[in-house]
Amino acid sequence: MICKIMTLFQMGKKIYFFIFLAVLVLKSSQVFSADLSHYNMVGLKGGVWRVDNAKDMISTSVYKASSKTYSPYLELYFSLGLKKGFCLEFFFGSCSRGETKFDVPDGYFWETITITPLSFGAKYFFLTKPKRSWQPYADLGLSYVIGSSKLDYGSFGSGEKYFFEGLGKSSSTFGLFLGGGIEHSISELLWVNFDLKYQWIKFRKEVGGLKDYRGTRLTLGLSYAIKQK
Repeated sequence: MICKIMTLFQMGKKIYFFIFLAVLVLKSSQVFSADLSHYNMVGLKGGVWRVDNAKDMISTSVYKASSKTYSPYLELYFSLGLKKGFCLEFFFGSCSRGETKFDVPDGYFWETITITPLSFGAKYFFLTKPKRSWQPYADLGLSYVIGSSKLDYGSFGSGEKYFFEGLGKSSSTFGLFLGGGIEHSISELLWVNFDLKYQWIKFRKEVGGLKDYRGTRLTLGLSYAIKQK
């Protein structure tokens, strides 16, 4: 009974938190309208990265791997306003895939997987005239992606657990992304951002038992805007 009450309490806190955010965005008394292509912006986004083919892990006679579909994603970004609705974008992201388990004939081992995209792209705002507090946009670009794996621990033969340090490998590739979203003003300097992108990423060799990391990226962020002189 106590556990159920605590669970409901935790759920209630989350619900009230999201209601608070919605009210803050929709009922802000200081709504500011602007053409964001006249601004430089810096911000932070967080969300999830869905890998479409996560279940199609590479399996050989040597090992079998298993992984998850959804992973947390964080991104630091900067945009440079070019005016007339256009901006240039720069992203530094990190996706923590967590631990991937590899089963081998005489035991198993775990690796920690991280995917790091460094991206450059172009953004276009549709409603720059008239100026509005809601600014929908579309963007596309190119990414240089680094996939790294670090061997954590494993158990072989006798069942004793072995821990490893400094054993890792990495691979890199280029990818593409296409997406869109919306910016909404909280004040002249602060904007809330909702962003949805689809990305095409494929490594030459496997990273965490997988080569194809294409999929959808969904994020929510907060931006600080600096008006150009």
